[in-house]
Amino acid sequence: MLKFIIPAILIILLLIFWNKVSEFLVTKFKIKLNILAVAFFSFILVIVLILLYF
Repeated sequence: MLKFIIPAILIILLLIFWNKVSEFLVTKFKIKLNILAVAFFSFILVIVLILLYF
């Protein structure tokens, strides 16, 4: 049960604090993230994890 709850909480926190995470990455690593690219990557990752689970 924890393996479903912890990633869900992390994704929700990432969505809530997206601007702060993006600003941190830009200031520290000079990396700009496009929210569509991150969403696409997250979607693919979720699909792969679901397929591995079932």
